[in-house]
Amino acid sequence: MKMLFRFVPVMSVGIFMGFSQQLVSEAPGHVEFVRHLLVSIADPDHDPKVCALNEYDIGILYGLDKNEAALLRAAGTQFAAAKLRFVASEATLLGGKSTVADSDRVALGAFARQFQAETAAIAVQFLGSVRPQTAVLLRRQGDLISGHAAVPLGGEKP
Repeated sequence: MKMLFRFVPVMSVGIFMGFSQQLVSEAPGHVEFVRHLLVSIADPDHDPKVCALNEYDIGILYGLDKNEAALLRAAGTQFAAAKLRFVASEATLLGGKSTVADSDRVALGAFARQFQAETAAIAVQFLGSVRPQTAVLLRRQGDLISGHAAVPLGGEKP
């Protein structure tokens, strides 16, 4: 369990267009959990060595096969690119301004919504591309963390 403590929760997003699977809906907890995994392995603000260790740990923890590990890495690459685009858009908009106008706030909100949508697309594509048993495990983890699990952690039904 020590490996989980290296993950740093940060809210970030990106888009993944390389998977061929069709997008389907996912529960918000599932999407957020995969976002967390992507931040852990690919956030450009994090130490690359820690990201590599997190990627390795995720593979071990969730039993990813080589194909799934490659899919996770590809999703991480797309996530990192989207995050860099978001940061660049924000920097261009604010560009050394000492105050933020209402129009700038609206634009920042639009950038953030686009960033969130892109990350959701990555998460959904990733979950749709892994083996069914891996997707179930990751979804269950998302349910447990978001508090939407059908059976509480103690195993007793409410």
